[in-house]
Amino acid sequence: MINKISKKGFVWKTYEGQMALEGIVSNGESVGANTWEFSIDNKAEHGENVEELAAKLNLALESGTKVKVKYIEAGMPWASRGATSYYIQSVEPVKGKE
Repeated sequence: MINKISKKGFVWKTYEGQMALEGIVSNGESVGANTWEFSIDNKAEHGENVEELAAKLNLALESGTKVKVKYIEAGMPWASRGATSYYIQSVEPVKGKE
């Protein structure tokens, strides 16, 4: 679940977000949640559409829809590309049990 997504920064404006990662126990029920910080790569060097990804994440946030994201991990964050080293590549709603 997306907890927040916003565009921020003083010099370079980048999309930054946070999502809750659910834990699963043996009976298949969800328990607790860890949070995970991510960015949308401003450079978009892997063909991603920055504004489209931000719109999909905002829609998931507003609707409370669970999503599956694909991301790459860079060696280190670059201020001009994002505040984290985790760059979202795609966002898909999770089908099935909510």
